[in-house]
Amino acid sequence: MLKVTDKMKDVVGIIQHHDAITGTAKQHVSNDYKERVFKATQEVNKVYADQVDKLARSQGFKEDNTWQWCQRQNGTYTDCPIADWADQDNYNMVVATHNPSGIAIHEIMVKVPHDNWVVQSFNGTNWSNITATVICQVHQDEIHPHFEINDCNMYVQQTINAGQIGFTKLTFDPNAHLHETTCDDIAK
Repeated sequence: MLKVTDKMKDVVGIIQHHDAITGTAKQHVSNDYKERVFKATQEVNKVYADQVDKLARSQGFKEDNTWQWCQRQNGTYTDCPIADWADQDNYNMVVATHNPSGIAIHEIMVKVPHDNWVVQSFNGTNWSNITATVICQVHQDEIHPHFEINDCNMYVQQTINAGQIGFTKLTFDPNAHLHETTCDDIAK
């Protein structure tokens, strides 16, 4: 039986076939490539979440929930697990951010439903407050035009070194307002 990482390597090899790269494969073959990549990614995500959990435990903290994966996309917070808690009055979460690049990053972006947060980073021994700003835009849902989605990006000033994982704690606080004025606000 292949290990999960070997399965992913196998899938990467398959999708490097000339028909996969050029897009000249028949539709059923393209669908098979997509299915293989999806399944391998799901398996790797489980292993990756376990590793993040082990790292969090080794640092002395553990959240109540299991780690959940959120793809970085151009969507809203509804594409991420935070949507499950967005309607609750009191919720907290820890976001693990992996920096796969060869250089340090100094800002991370997190999709959130509003600007009512206290933001902290974990320095290896304890949590400390850090600077964050939230910029929101209201979008109407394309499928249900009478629904509005508060599309907010939280920009957190946090350094994560190359190849490292950083932990950021978001604590709901109705009195905190990290909102920054946008062009839309000025136009009103």
